[in-house]
Amino acid sequence: MFREVVEDGKPLLSIFIYVVPKSNKSSVMGLHGDELKVKLAALPMDGAANEELVVFFSKFLGLARSRVILAKGHQSKHKTLQISNFTGKMFVERLKEHGIKI
Repeated sequence: MFREVVEDGKPLLSIFIYVVPKSNKSSVMGLHGDELKVKLAALPMDGAANEELVVFFSKFLGLARSRVILAKGHQSKHKTLQISNFTGKMFVERLKEHGIKI
């Protein structure tokens, strides 16, 4: 679901996500194999779903949008987000705060 590394002395968290576009609303659903399943309201056209994923996750985690980037999967349902200066422990705590069981 995620991998944490230290880069330049700061944590960098990679989150592996399975995206379901064209949903009624954007939400985190839970685990889907080794990935976090996320429903997005946006259509997968012209990068709209990718942008919504980044914006949704920055709000979901309470972070500045600039700290969340789409690192892999621009044309796939399997995506990797990278979050700067954020740990796996912090991520798990945020999931629990939102009632997401992992």
